[in-house]
Amino acid sequence: MPGTVHVTVTTPLGTSATSGADLFAYESIPSVTAVSPVAGPPGGGTIVTITGTNLTGASTVNFGGQPATTFTVGSPSEVTVTSPAQSEGQVAVTVTTTSGTSAISSADLFTYQTAPTVSTVSPAAGVPSGGTTVTITGSNFTGTTAVDFDSEPAPGFDVVSDTEITVATPAATAAGTIDVTVVTPDGTSALSTADYFTYEAAPTVSAISPVAGLPAGYSSVSITGTGFTAATGVSFGSLRASSYTVNSGTSVTAVSPAEPAAIVDVIVTTPSGPSALSTADQFTYEGAPTVDAISPSAGPLAGGTTVVITGTGLTGTSAVDFGSAPATDVTVISPTSVSAISPSGSGTVDISVTTPSGSSAISAADQFTYEAVPSVSTISPVSGLAVGGTSVTITGTGFTGASAVKFATTPATGYIITSGTQVVASSPAGSGTVDVIVTNPNGPSATSPADEFTYEGAPSVTAVSPVAGTTNGATPVTITGTGFTGASAVNFGSVPAASFNFVSATELTAVSPPATVAGTVDVTVTTPVGTSATSAADQFSFEASPVVTGLAPVVGPISGGTVVAITGTGFSGASAVSFGTSAARAFTVYSSTSATATSPAGTDGTVDVTVTTPVGPSATDVADQFTYEAAPVVSALSLNAGPLSGGTSVTITGTDLTDLSGVSFGSLPATNVVFNSATSVTASAPPEGAGTVDVTVSTPVGTSATSAADKFTYEAAPTVSGVSPVSGPVSVASSVIVTGTGFTGASAVDFGSSA
Repeated sequence: MPGTVHVTVTTPLGTSATSGADLFAYESIPSVTAVSPVAGPPGGGTIVTITGTNLTGASTVNFGGQPATTFTVGSPSEVTVTSPAQSEGQVAVTVTTTSGTSAISSADLFTYQTAPTVSTVSPAAGVPSGGTTVTITGSNFTGTTAVDFDSEPAPGFDVVSDTEITVATPAATAAGTIDVTVVTPDGTSALSTADYFTYEAAPTVSAISPVAGLPAGYSSVSITGTGFTAATGVSFGSLRASSYTVNSGTSVTAVSPAEPAAIVDVIVTTPSGPSALSTADQFTYEGAPTVDAISPSAGPLAGGTTVVITGTGLTGTSAVDFGSAPATDVTVISPTSVSAISPSGSGTVDISVTTPSGSSAISAADQFTYEAVPSVSTISPVSGLAVGGTSVTITGTGFTGASAVKFATTPATGYIITSGTQVVASSPAGSGTVDVIVTNPNGPSATSPADEFTYEGAPSVTAVSPVAGTTNGATPVTITGTGFTGASAVNFGSVPAASFNFVSATELTAVSPPATVAGTVDVTVTTPVGTSATSAADQFSFEASPVVTGLAPVVGPISGGTVVAITGTGFSGASAVSFGTSAARAFTVYSSTSATATSPAGTDGTVDVTVTTPVGPSATDVADQFTYEAAPVVSALSLNAGPLSGGTSVTITGTDLTDLSGVSFGSLPATNVVFNSATSVTASAPPEGAGTVDVTVSTPVGTSATSAADKFTYEAAPTVSGVSPVSGPVSVASSVIVTGTGFTGASAVDFGSSA
């Protein structure tokens, strides 16, 4: 049995004494219970710790049949050794001492193997926050000591077998693609595309194609963007796609679900979240198509015009019709644009577009006109300079495809077709009046007065209106004449107009400049051809403030309506005539020195008549005074009767008797008329037959109305036809009734000589 004993030698003389020098140890055969690590590269050099028993005095350590290059006995239970080179495979590690060699067992196995390799990583993408469970397949994973995602170690991993590891991804600082490496004692797996793992942020959609489809769904839509790896869903608005396929981290193909007509966002969802909404991801579910505009809107009868149709819901267009005739070469440009070539036709037709969702409704916006030979209906302007260069807008029909524009036989220097009904051309040099002719593939336009264009020479002024204004300037003046096209200056005498505006070849408007003195000047117009000659027709007078020097008449009734002739100066351009503060009912300016005005209603009294022009109102003066008077009124007569022979002096009382022009007794004028005051007149009755007449007073404003107050009676001498009683006592007064004629105005009754 194991142990230590003394070795003694016995001779006949006896036995040797024991001492430390004679000790002998009985030892057991060594055993190996573990090796660490259990694997290493075939090139050797792995430091391996061998644990076991009875390892003291080890003389050899073998890896299979190959001795270790070096070894150190650390204790009876541990030996440290460097593995020798060996071919791949599993070998037994044995230790030999003087007692023998350790028996082979599963505890002493050591595997020679190469560095690990990674062949797949699944899934190949995850979120930057980490925590994605990833399965790594490859080889030589036994003894794995670390799994790294780029330079970041995985927080934990499980070596399922020599060819499989499961691992949880660490967090990443940024999105991107990195290498996954496996580390074993034999080395680190080499980098390759097979070990790529992508940290993806939330996906983004940068484009979809097509961008529209039918409400029934089933459109295959290609979605382009980023972060699509590991996509978990695709939605069209709030509805999930019927199906989808992840083609790559930047491409997904999805089938649209059924949805009502609307615009929706296409959203891709990954573990990192849904893609943000943008205009780039919008998909339109289109209903029946609509046509909003066509260009051009006209073409020749023979057809062949390429027409671009814009509108909505044009995806999937299957037909375009011009009226009832189908178009040729229909091309869908986008969901809002289709081009088609017109068939032959005539008149105006509606263009309709047909898709699987229906046909567009007809409207004014879809009308296309088949045009024959062009026709010119108007040109503007109708005149221009002889040197040419006038931009002329020609309106008519059939201008689509116009191949020439001529002024008589001379081609325009340039032209632009703005539509089938309008062409803008630049006139060539010429003279006189010519026809403007437009030619298209169907022929030239027929000539007519509507297409005539006149080449103009030097300008001429035939009238200015008004013909006068203030020395302050700023009077708007309309100048008529000929040859005004291209006008570069308008002068009042030698002074330029404050401003001017071209209206037409025969009309300009200008604002008069200030003048230093009043007077008449010629208004001239200058164009590139020359300056208008002066004449009486172009004269304009600069006038000072108006002055009223006289009125006729100077009196009128308070009811107004008197036509008053006003004389003075500076009346040209008068804008108002006033009687006091009231505007005249009407006024007419005949010249700068003469006008008439109709008086408005007024009140008794005198007012100033003022004339207002742009310079201002006339100053007040005694010469402009106008008096309002009421018609005279007779309120009483001092005597109401007189003899037939006349001569009775009657004082007439009333109102508004000023400016007395006559007094009448009936139809006969009074004599000895004396004006006492505005309320009193004295007149003598003319001879007249017996009877009662009205006494009337006349002034410039009228004749007094008749009334009971103005009655005057012509009477003969009184006659007595009877007395009653015919007698009475001498001593007592008696009441007597006297009858007869002519008693009116009786001043005395006498009984004999006694009153």
